[in-house]
Amino acid sequence: LLLAIALIKTKDRISLQFVFGSSLAWAGMSAVMIMSDPATSFTPQINPFKFATPAYGFVLESLVFAMVLAYRSRLSEIEKKEAKDALIRQLQENEALQEKVNKELEEKVVERTKTIELERQKSEKLLLNVLPKTIVEEMKETGTTVPQRFNNVSVLYADFVDFTRISEQLSPESLVEHLNKFFKHFDSIVVKNKLEKIKTIGDAYMCVSGLPNPDERHAQNAVRAALEFQEFLKKYNDGLRPDQHAWRLRIGIQSGPVVAGGVGDYKFTYDVWGDTVNTASRLEQHSEGGKINISEAVHELVRDEFDCKKRGTIQVKNKGEIQMYFVEKARQTP
Repeated sequence: LLLAIALIKTKDRISLQFVFGSSLAWAGMSAVMIMSDPATSFTPQINPFKFATPAYGFVLESLVFAMVLAYRSRLSEIEKKEAKDALIRQLQENEALQEKVNKELEEKVVERTKTIELERQKSEKLLLNVLPKTIVEEMKETGTTVPQRFNNVSVLYADFVDFTRISEQLSPESLVEHLNKFFKHFDSIVVKNKLEKIKTIGDAYMCVSGLPNPDERHAQNAVRAALEFQEFLKKYNDGLRPDQHAWRLRIGIQSGPVVAGGVGDYKFTYDVWGDTVNTASRLEQHSEGGKINISEAVHELVRDEFDCKKRGTIQVKNKGEIQMYFVEKARQTP
């Protein structure tokens, strides 16, 4: 009875079934044995312990077996619950570990994506430093470029007077430092006036107005950029000592059609070709230090906005006579 009460408190259903079943078997077997003895069947003073029979022993053995089985059943339930709890904890730990790993992977992916994007931007910036933006976009889409004809552009050529003599007076490091300083400032002027830098060769600087994006004011933009080139060098020379050599720039500008495109696989370059390019080079050669030399074609396009001095016709190698003008200054807008 005490065992049954204890098991009731534990609320173990299987154990209770074994104990109550064994108790019923005990009571039933005891009644049978007592009733089977005629001498004591109807005697009030009954001593059940005097019946030491095998059947009585079997009832005791069954009760003990039921108690052991109930105890083992209880242990089994505890072990199952512990195993279940351990499995739940393990699953929770695995889930937390997986979340941690996923978060770390996501962070690495984001970091790697940022790195790739930065490298892409660096590569694109490098390309834009040597090629026009439209050409870069075309190469990204098709892997190549198609030569284009531009009917209305202005080509500007510029180089330094007496550069050979200057280079003999300066160390190589100082010479490159000066050219870098000048060309970087020219670059900013070119961008400001919507020109496209093509290349530098030694001390020569070449740019074009009106490509790759056509511009009806290509000639005006080129002349204005040339004036700013000369103004920059004038200010620079004003700050030199008397024993320092002045840097004088001569410029030639020609307007007309050109063909532009990329050439080569190794060290791919963007360049322009045509008679307009050759004439601009000849105009630069027939210019003077601190001057901007233009042709009749350019003069017709800019004469309403710039004061120009007529030089007359000049014989040019492989070109014959060309009417030339020096650009003096921009006119004041009313």
